[in-house]
Amino acid sequence: MSEDSSNLSKQDSIARLIDKWHFRAQKIQRSHYDAAKFYHKCYLWFAIPIVIVSAVSGGSLLTRLIPDWVGGVIALVVSAMFALQVFLAHAERSTRHKIAAVQYGAIRRAIEQLKADLANKKANPNIEVTSIRKQFDALAMESPDVPLAILKRHGHNPDTLPAAAKDIAP
Repeated sequence: MSEDSSNLSKQDSIARLIDKWHFRAQKIQRSHYDAAKFYHKCYLWFAIPIVIVSAVSGGSLLTRLIPDWVGGVIALVVSAMFALQVFLAHAERSTRHKIAAVQYGAIRRAIEQLKADLANKKANPNIEVTSIRKQFDALAMESPDVPLAILKRHGHNPDTLPAAAKDIAP
């Protein structure tokens, strides 16, 4: 009888762990999608003015209407904005967060499948849980950091975050 209760206790703790990981994967996935949206908006805030100002300042009519020094200032402003856009790499950051969100979604779906397989007794919980943990660990290492404000919005506790994550703000 004690062996049966020990197995039930082990299965119950595995089920709780799987539920916890599923919840965590879902929160992290949403956080990365929001970070991707944030960085895409930042990219647009730079890209649209650069295109508009470049088009307007490059027009032949405008070059005849404004003094040369004003055209030079406009060219410097556009160059500075473009350099900032390249340096901040918002488009690349957005893409990296979107990739991370998709990968966390894959982990979430693997957890959902594991839950179904365990309910139907089709899976070995020890092997599957170890595999999912390894996927989580690998993805955590390669994923970009989500800005602290976005993490807070998704209910992550800032006190449990690594020190590096606390320094990142949108």
